[in-house]
Amino acid sequence: MIKERAIDEETPEALRRAIERLEREVSQLRARVAASGGAGREVAGRQLAQEWLRIIASALENAGEGIMIMAAAGRPFRLRTLYVNEGFSRITGIPAGEAEGNPLKLISVRPEDREVMLLARRRMGEGLRFAGEVTAIRPGGQEVALEMQFVPVRDETTGRLTHWVAILRDVSERRAQMEALRHQALHDALTGLPNWSLLEDRLRQTVLGSARRDEVAAIVMIDFDHFKDVNDTYGYAVGDAILREAGIRISGSVRATDTVARVGGDEFAVLLPAVGNRDVAERIARKVLTAFEQPVDVDGHKFDIAVSIGIALFPAHGSDGDALRRRADIAMYVAKEAQAGYAVYSETSDRHRSGYLAVAHELRRAIDGGELLLHYQPKAHLRSGLVTRVEALVRWHHPERGMVPPMQFIPLAERTGLVKPMTTKILDIAMAQCRAWQAEGTPISIAVNLSTRTLQESFLPELIESLLDRWKVEPQFLKLEITESSMMSEPDRVISMLEKVHAMGVHLSLDDFGTGFSSLAYLRRLPVDEIKIDKSFVKEMTRNASDAEIVRATIDLAHNLGRQVVAEGIEDADTWAMLRELGCDLGQGYFLSKPLPSAELSDWLRTTRMGLARNG
Repeated sequence: MIKERAIDEETPEALRRAIERLEREVSQLRARVAASGGAGREVAGRQLAQEWLRIIASALENAGEGIMIMAAAGRPFRLRTLYVNEGFSRITGIPAGEAEGNPLKLISVRPEDREVMLLARRRMGEGLRFAGEVTAIRPGGQEVALEMQFVPVRDETTGRLTHWVAILRDVSERRAQMEALRHQALHDALTGLPNWSLLEDRLRQTVLGSARRDEVAAIVMIDFDHFKDVNDTYGYAVGDAILREAGIRISGSVRATDTVARVGGDEFAVLLPAVGNRDVAERIARKVLTAFEQPVDVDGHKFDIAVSIGIALFPAHGSDGDALRRRADIAMYVAKEAQAGYAVYSETSDRHRSGYLAVAHELRRAIDGGELLLHYQPKAHLRSGLVTRVEALVRWHHPERGMVPPMQFIPLAERTGLVKPMTTKILDIAMAQCRAWQAEGTPISIAVNLSTRTLQESFLPELIESLLDRWKVEPQFLKLEITESSMMSEPDRVISMLEKVHAMGVHLSLDDFGTGFSSLAYLRRLPVDEIKIDKSFVKEMTRNASDAEIVRATIDLAHNLGRQVVAEGIEDADTWAMLRELGCDLGQGYFLSKPLPSAELSDWLRTTRMGLARNG
């Protein structure tokens, strides 16, 4: 008598439902048999057996899994096929008439799965249940992912093994989904290249293997020079197209055994196993540089792309992946600073990098310790001479190096995550000074420059609202100056944020107009109150007719859009007079005054003609 197999958590779902239905119907048949007597009971018993077989056959045929029932012929693996359902033939591609004997011999698998089949054979030889997964090869060569179960069936009286049931499930779709998720987790979506997670694992394996075989390996870090300007000016769609092409060019410059990965925004890495010596790594670096000698074409536009490359070697420059990447980064930074194309790590470059990090630490201290100062350059109405506005320009008063110009530390703040605390400190100083001047009876508005990175953050509206409330300054006394190029980075997002700030009553100014690439369509959308003409046009306008025409056209354009115009970089009386005749609204520059500390500006306002004109 065949022992009934209990339903457990490993039973396939379709078969589980069939068995449950079978048990219900068998219970009903048993009840009818028990109610019969004598010969009727014998007839009812035969009917029960026939009905049971019919139900089992129906369940097996309709199961989504492939099922094969075999009689055990005494010796292991001498199996005789008793039954094969349609699902078995559909999944394996083996016709029912050819499915004879042990399925372990019938089913072909990939070479890497032969160990699984050997394990199944051992388990069956011991009369034990087996479950596993393989990639099977159908007779036509098509592969299918199979989840296999081999279930022993024993006589319930003697315990002797009498049958085997093989249950096969096609899990190709599930495996494909898992592979897709795994690929997504380990590859960059934009370029399709490995990401840092996958490269890190391969780097770790390469280090272990290289140490075992006494080989030299290398990690190469590649970073684009000024790539952020491309995104800011042309948008992320163009930047993404360039990055995809970069991945192709870098991949075409390395060996088949190397791994190219995208590990950051515009940063790539190449893992070079078994390079032999540094010459091989340097030769590959030069090939990468050569690959970018030709411009990248995006929709008919040519982009000249330059990269900086850093190289670190195992074991000379580090014994683990983290150290190697860190030192390749240092070498890349040195190459970028020296505009050398590529550099190999050295202790000297490490000390240089340490100095860079020390400056970053000093800047954080400066932000927290009051070393950042604001100097103020006045803006005057060109016709009346009234001074009602100033531009705040940040300075770093370093205790040892003296006054550090902004171009030396603002980019550093943007690269080291200090842009938010620095922006907060600058705005706080400006609002405090604005309040102090108002208390003295000098209601002057202050313009503060915002960096491109600041406009990419979301903290600005909340910060401004908080500072205005803290210092009790009316919003119209604060003006924020932004550049054209910064506006072109994610313009919809930036415009939305600026509209929130403008809605508070804060004024906005578009700085360096004429040097960027913004379209008139965007200019009409920008919630700016004034446009500043870049000093490069103003400086030569009295001697260069083209510059004068650009200035005139800009003034007319701004006025037609309802914006005021400020000319910056005025250095002489002739330029001042010419701008006044062209209808420019305000001017600033060294002809009027250089940027001054707050106390000196207060004195200047009280003693100069411009200050008297303002009060008159």
